[in-house]
Amino acid sequence: MCGISGIFHYQSNQHVDRDVLMRMNDSMQTRGPDGADVWIHPRQHIGFTHRRLSIIDLSDHAKQPMHDNELCITFNGEIYNYKILRDNLIQQGERFQTQSDTEVLLKLYRRDREKMLTKLRGMFAFAIWDEKNQTLFCARDHFGIKPFYFSDNGKSFQFASQVKTLLTAENINASVSAAGTVGLYLLGSVPEPFTLYQGIEPLSAGHYCFISKDKRIFKSFYSVKAAFISAEQNSHSQKTLTDILYDSVSHHLVADVDVGVFLSAGIDSATLANVASEFTSKKLHTVTLGFEEYKNTDNDETVLASEMAHLFQTDHSTQWINQSAAESHFEKIQLAMDQPSIDGINTYFVSLVAHQAGLKVALSGLGADEIFAGYPLFSRIPKILSYAKPFSWLPALPSYFRKISRYQLSPKQASILEYSRDIAHAYFISRAIYLPWELETVLDFDLIEAGIKELNLFERMKQDVTGIRSTRFQISALEIQWYMRNQLLRDTDWASMAHSLEVRVPFVDVNFFENSIRLIASHALGKKELACAPHRSLPTTVMQRKKTGFNIPVRQWFMDQQQKGDAKDWLTFIWSTYGR
Repeated sequence: MCGISGIFHYQSNQHVDRDVLMRMNDSMQTRGPDGADVWIHPRQHIGFTHRRLSIIDLSDHAKQPMHDNELCITFNGEIYNYKILRDNLIQQGERFQTQSDTEVLLKLYRRDREKMLTKLRGMFAFAIWDEKNQTLFCARDHFGIKPFYFSDNGKSFQFASQVKTLLTAENINASVSAAGTVGLYLLGSVPEPFTLYQGIEPLSAGHYCFISKDKRIFKSFYSVKAAFISAEQNSHSQKTLTDILYDSVSHHLVADVDVGVFLSAGIDSATLANVASEFTSKKLHTVTLGFEEYKNTDNDETVLASEMAHLFQTDHSTQWINQSAAESHFEKIQLAMDQPSIDGINTYFVSLVAHQAGLKVALSGLGADEIFAGYPLFSRIPKILSYAKPFSWLPALPSYFRKISRYQLSPKQASILEYSRDIAHAYFISRAIYLPWELETVLDFDLIEAGIKELNLFERMKQDVTGIRSTRFQISALEIQWYMRNQLLRDTDWASMAHSLEVRVPFVDVNFFENSIRLIASHALGKKELACAPHRSLPTTVMQRKKTGFNIPVRQWFMDQQQKGDAKDWLTFIWSTYGR
């Protein structure tokens, strides 16, 4: 995993400023402490930068930006099936100078151009300059695990791994985005395809683009929604959950450095540690974060984590942290947080522990809840949808109920009938921080009006599930495309990269995902079945433990004690302290 950036001028007589490229590269130091380099085309109309975190092929031969005849690439991520792809290319006559996955991408592009993307298994964001076709090719992985942001003012196309990196470039429209701001207050993170700034946008997950002197082409190569529809139409699978779990974990252990596991007391991380420990020739390293405030409470995960580490015979590290230690990191967190979010600080601290343990790579259980219906909202949303049925003949009742009860009930309780009309509204109220009618207490009216219109939230959510029949799959599709992508994956990226740590997510793997949902479509598998998939059983205490999420007392640590400390207060605090 690394940090990438670049500048392409549409007019070849415009020259890339090396100092600007260097400034962009320097803003991503923690993403790549093992090396940094800049490439500028001889005509100087395009240039790339790269900061390297060495994981595969640690030699200097694998440094980037990497050249191969008329191609040049800057790449962030890992291609887990690169060895198979490399062998196939060798059989077709290709010769390699390195053992890296980066060179595999260059060879694949030369042969297949954009069709290469369907062959990749991994997390990636990269840009390739194609000298022969005078084209810039950019791509981002299936789920958006790796970030790719760009700014295009008509004169230049600039891109980077971080929003804050683009803010160090030139001619960027950094005016606050109404849609991004409203989305942040509604959901707790800035939803794609927006960022906090008008002039910066993400390359959508599962998309690629061709940028040349006289045209821009953006296209999709993967759709989460289409995968769910396909699974419902063809749920037959010859593979078992055990097969696909072991396959994914083994692929995610491919590295030339040690790979560890974030280990909590939950099923997801315990399952990964269970399987991963079977593949390693030496003891697997597991790390757990403990909080002084949670000792001897239900939120203390260290005891169960230690039990599992002993069971799996891992080299286990537990690091305790208290308020004063956490507060010493607050300024670093402000700088590292690429876009404001109510999440991510948990990952920041467990990544710190992994880094202190000497790890460069760690596996996370992120994604299992979204696929295997692990969140309470999977049972809550069907109940919400049922509330509207008795009152379908009185369409005005839900809004009337909210107006008369808003002062007696919580905002969500007062609005529950109003948001029970369809899956998009029921999902939104389950994940919302603020409801639209509450925004006037924290934001300017004109910004709210413009933001809601541009955000087009409910229509976009409906579109993301159109054609999916089952309610469970509709919820899962929304979780993956909204909560996981816009919050969990994005926050994991900035929080882990702050410590030069690569976090891999075996449950967010295209092969695992597609095979899992086919099995779920035919057998309705859940978290219990996932926990039973490894050859060794998990302890009964883990299987029966009530789901609590990854708890961390950040609100008590960082906020004024007079504040309530609820999600709204926390969001306001994050917004007020965000290091813009």
